[in-house]
Amino acid sequence: MQRKRRCAAAAAAVASGSSHTCALLASGNVSCWGGNANGQLGIRNNLDTVTPTAVDLPGAAVSLSTRRDHTCALLNDGSVYCWGQNDKGQLGIGTIVKTNKPQRVQQLAGPAVAVACGSTHTCVALSDGSAYCWGENTDGELGVGSTTSTSLPTQAIQLGADICPNNSVANGTRCLCNAGYWEGSGSGGACVACSAGTISTALGASSCGNCVPGTYATGIASIVCSKCAAGSYGMSAGAQFSDSCKVCSAGSFSSEGSISCTNCSVGMFSNQGASACLNCDAGTYSSRAGTSSNSSCAKCSAGTFSPQGASSCLNCTAGMYGPLIAATSNASCLSCSIGTFSLGGASSCSNCTAGSYGTGSSASSCTNCNAGSFGVGHGSSSNSSCLLCSAGTFSAEGSSACSRCAGGTFSSVAGRSSSAFCLSCSAGYYSTAGASACVSCRAGSYVSSTGANSSSLCLACNTGTFATGGTSTCDKCTAGTYLSAPGAGNSSLCLVCAAGTFAIAGSSACDVCPAGSFQTGTGAGSSGLCVLCSAGTFATAGSSSCTNCSAGSYTSVQGAGASSLCLPCRAGTFAAAGRSTCDVCTAGSYGSADGATAPSACVNCSVGTFAAAGASACGNCSAGTYQPLPGADSAARCLACPAGSFAPPAASASSSCA
Repeated sequence: MQRKRRCAAAAAAVASGSSHTCALLASGNVSCWGGNANGQLGIRNNLDTVTPTAVDLPGAAVSLSTRRDHTCALLNDGSVYCWGQNDKGQLGIGTIVKTNKPQRVQQLAGPAVAVACGSTHTCVALSDGSAYCWGENTDGELGVGSTTSTSLPTQAIQLGADICPNNSVANGTRCLCNAGYWEGSGSGGACVACSAGTISTALGASSCGNCVPGTYATGIASIVCSKCAAGSYGMSAGAQFSDSCKVCSAGSFSSEGSISCTNCSVGMFSNQGASACLNCDAGTYSSRAGTSSNSSCAKCSAGTFSPQGASSCLNCTAGMYGPLIAATSNASCLSCSIGTFSLGGASSCSNCTAGSYGTGSSASSCTNCNAGSFGVGHGSSSNSSCLLCSAGTFSAEGSSACSRCAGGTFSSVAGRSSSAFCLSCSAGYYSTAGASACVSCRAGSYVSSTGANSSSLCLACNTGTFATGGTSTCDKCTAGTYLSAPGAGNSSLCLVCAAGTFAIAGSSACDVCPAGSFQTGTGAGSSGLCVLCSAGTFATAGSSSCTNCSAGSYTSVQGAGASSLCLPCRAGTFAAAGRSTCDVCTAGSYGSADGATAPSACVNCSVGTFAAAGASACGNCSAGTYQPLPGADSAARCLACPAGSFAPPAASASSSCA
């Protein structure tokens, strides 16, 4: 198995103490290892370690120094941090207490550019070329002109310098150009004065910097730029004259050294070239920034007021009013009288509207009349102005009039608060808007739905029906009666059907019994009461009785509907009136004509003849026979002639033999 390799960080510097070592990495991090009895590793404990361990610093280190039992690091911002033994104040933190956590060196006069640790003291070089030391000073190692030890940085005394050129001073072993000068390239070491509009502020400047916008420098060798006066501003870097500063316009201001002017805040104003803005007068206001004069501050309208410097006007409180413009305080706001009110910011009070009233002064609102009542007057001061809504009407709280119940509804009680109390009219009734009761549809009419809103919705009853008034339907005339006209108002107008007719319930006319049947009584309620005529009789439609077929005719069927169905009896038969069949003439007699009405029409056969029952003529006895008696009923009654005698042929009747 291939072992994973740890990536090593690149070391930029290394420093060792008596029993520990620290490395400055290229990344600016610091790692330490070794003995740690005095916290000299800076890893927040006092345990020795053989493994490099990271020191927790607030920034990247650029330089590192160790000696004996303490360590110091210079960070990229010029600050110095130390840790470890501190019995001589060598950490420079104002105490002699050792620490295992990096601590910032206190009271350095500027950013450091180098650091060095001694056995029990430490020194740094600052960016201005000065040196500061701290810690043990028994042998004068701090260079401060004494042998007194110190736990805080102290500047080392300058020991001497070479003769420096004009406009420069010695600093240690170097000559530094004075502030206001710079060491110009090609100047042979001479210090060059900064030109107008530029400055240098420290010893040893390598160049001069432009005055920043808002400042200027009029002469050479300046060490400070003059600020543009308050009320003006400068926008360009490197300005050389005061007239490069521009005056702020009215409505704006600036402090010294400004690069622009700031608009006056709302509620304030300024004239041209102002260093500060002034408040708008009391009673006026300015709602926009940059107001250019006091006259541009607007006056507060009636009903409002303002103190000085207002960005808006304050309203008089509800229940009050302000009659004046440009009022300066709420003392100008007056109370509304009884029966009136105001919202905030009112210039006058309003009367309580109809449907409301006010009982006290300084009212911000009026009290509404109760639901179910209304108020007709304006500015009322008591609830006595609220009147009860009448039956058929209603009102919500605070109404100036009562609303009517909609058509098709009613309310029988006064003082109702909403339309929910308006009840629908029942079927058979109607109402117009504002009704306290519903009106019944007149007799002879009806309405089937609820909530009818007009009498026009009451419909006339159809023929065969009637209504007494206030009904949702019309009642039918009873079976056996009829009503031919619409809009009937009671049952007495239903007429009884005559005999021979019938009617079902709700009929506009009576139906006749069909031909072949009859009905003898009045008020028949169905066709089932029409009785079929018996055989031998007939009836036309609508008959109250059946008529007998006339004598000499008959009908054998029931329900004959006309006399034409009565058939005449054939010869040899007869019938009395109302017969279903014809009777035959008895044997020995005959009937020679059709339509015989009685047995008297049957005539006895003469001697020498005979007839069966129902015969229309008598037959002669055959030749050689005779019949001596009348009314013979068959040929068997004809007797044979004795021997030696004869009878004529059948063409003639023989009553004896010859």
